[in-house]
Amino acid sequence: MPKSLATPALLAHIATAKFVDGIPLYRQKAQFDRLGVQLGRATMAGWMIQLGGTHVVPIVNLLHELMLEDPLIHCDETRLQVLKSDKAPTADHWMWVRASGPPGRPLRFLTKLTSA
Repeated sequence: MPKSLATPALLAHIATAKFVDGIPLYRQKAQFDRLGVQLGRATMAGWMIQLGGTHVVPIVNLLHELMLEDPLIHCDETRLQVLKSDKAPTADHWMWVRASGPPGRPLRFLTKLTSA
């Protein structure tokens, strides 16, 4: 990232810990503190927002194109409860998930989260 001390390896570590391993940024900050690395939670959050908003978009578009090349796409429409929303907690919210690909190359997408 321009004008940043973040290396690709550090960004990959933070993103993997957050989104794959489920380690929130405040716990990652505590881990970095124990290692003697001063890295703020707000800094890591900004990096993740920047990654998701700009750097990951071309990869997602490429994966979407690959998914459309497959002969079969599985879609699932799921209703879920969202507690922090403009709507009442009892209002319906919907999530659409798509999956395709052979066993060695699965692709999965959370398409949209909307409220009814």
